[in-house]
Amino acid sequence: MGDKAKIYLGTSGFSFSDWIGTVYPEGIKKSEMFDYYVRNWKFNALEVNFTYYTFPSQRTINSLLKRSPEGFCFVFKAPQEITHKLWKEDNIEVLKTISKDFLNVLKPVKEFRTLGGILLQFPYSFKKTQDNFEYLKNLSIAFESEVELFIEFRNRVWANRETIDFLKENELSYVTVDEPKIDGLFPYVPGFTTQSAYFRFHGRNNNWFEAKGSERYDYFYSDDELKRFADDIKKILNKVKKVFVFFNNCHNGSAVKNALSFSGFLT
Repeated sequence: MGDKAKIYLGTSGFSFSDWIGTVYPEGIKKSEMFDYYVRNWKFNALEVNFTYYTFPSQRTINSLLKRSPEGFCFVFKAPQEITHKLWKEDNIEVLKTISKDFLNVLKPVKEFRTLGGILLQFPYSFKKTQDNFEYLKNLSIAFESEVELFIEFRNRVWANRETIDFLKENELSYVTVDEPKIDGLFPYVPGFTTQSAYFRFHGRNNNWFEAKGSERYDYFYSDDELKRFADDIKKILNKVKKVFVFFNNCHNGSAVKNALSFSGFLT
């Protein structure tokens, strides 16, 4: 048996107005939130989600690096062009350009902190077709294997052995997701396809398809649910080198509360 894996734990984002007065103190400024995230909650990782909408400025990257401790791990969500648009257009040259530009922006993270990788969250409309398998393969080419790529599926059609074998063969990391048990959504199937395991907990709001904005993630996990997740992770700690755990049930700060409780169940 190998050494136990390094566990990186945090939330998907940290700057939410509805966290003020629920998990952040009243009156906190947005500029103070990341400091509070690191110093008070002592999370050792952050999933940066705003990069889905826009590239981060060098100023923003430098600020995160300056205010995070040595060894702090960042995972960045891929731009929406990569996960929601380009697979429909079959244009690998544009994919290569955007991927290269994104990697260049993240270079300082790789140099001065821990760049865990890039999360690619594909939409429900991303179906299991030969063209989409090819697109996933092209991702490794576009990113030139310079960073670990974490692949998250929303559609249940990807939940099978063929997908797992494909991800292993192409050194793409599978993302274990927990989300509502609704027909069509990807089920909770713990696993890994590289030396990194990645868990994302979205909550189990059954109004998933009807909810607006952050209300989709309005769910608070019970201790029993968290213990089950912790047990699943404990089973693989000797089989991988790293485990990433991010809570994305961000509505009203539930992600923070659940992540803090979850850390206790891992011991």
